[in-house]
Amino acid sequence: MRSIRQSAASAVFAGFLLSLAAVGPAHAKAKNDETAAEKVMYTTGAVLSSVVYCPVKTIYSIGGHLIGGTAYLLTGGNKQTSRKIFDDAVKGDYFVLPSHLKGDKKLKFYGGSE
Repeated sequence: MRSIRQSAASAVFAGFLLSLAAVGPAHAKAKNDETAAEKVMYTTGAVLSSVVYCPVKTIYSIGGHLIGGTAYLLTGGNKQTSRKIFDDAVKGDYFVLPSHLKGDKKLKFYGGSE
């Protein structure tokens, strides 16, 4: 039986090979004019990136809950302080999308006000 580490390495390597297969000669084309290989490449890249990114963001969010709650208690119920911590930790993107990889949309790890 293969270990999780071997399976993850195989998935990353497969995504790398797909990205190499999608690279072709440079030519001018419309931004929305994607080939099927490019769609597969972006979707595969998004899934593989999300496998790592989503757990990290979730752990960060849980930590933000704990620290925000502690800050609320230590400041005697100051909602402004805890709200800032909660917003930064909890808001933001939890998954990597193909639009993030294309550069159409910015990936937000921190969710605070812009």
